[in-house]
Amino acid sequence: MYTQRGEHNHEATNRLVGQFLSLLDGFVAYDRVLIIATTNLPGALDDALLRPGRLGHKLVFSLPSEDDRVQILTASSRKVTFREAPDLSALAQLTDGWTAADLAAIWTEAGLAATLDHRKSIAWEDILIGVEAVDRDRRTQVKAE
Repeated sequence: MYTQRGEHNHEATNRLVGQFLSLLDGFVAYDRVLIIATTNLPGALDDALLRPGRLGHKLVFSLPSEDDRVQILTASSRKVTFREAPDLSALAQLTDGWTAADLAAIWTEAGLAATLDHRKSIAWEDILIGVEAVDRDRRTQVKAE
């Protein structure tokens, strides 16, 4: 992966970063403008973005711990109808290294599996199908990066 603008990046990427830098340089300190930017590839940040007067602080959040994953799964499944309450601790153990977005996507995929089976509630088997689908997507994204 290349982290700087240049010949190895797509032309549109180089133009986008260049335009963003130009816009950042248009602000002055008394404009009281707060810019918050996010990325899921912090190692790919162009050094020019982090120069003084542009993006002043870089915060890196680690992946959720097992306890965090249980809480994320609990919160993201509040409106999900289950056939019987799933073991979210077991699910958290299966999903080490997953982001909050990955975890929440499990319910969408599980819901699709239940719907295709003409059911209105999600069973454990649907959840496992959801885990497999999200994991497959995660592996595809890693290969693309």
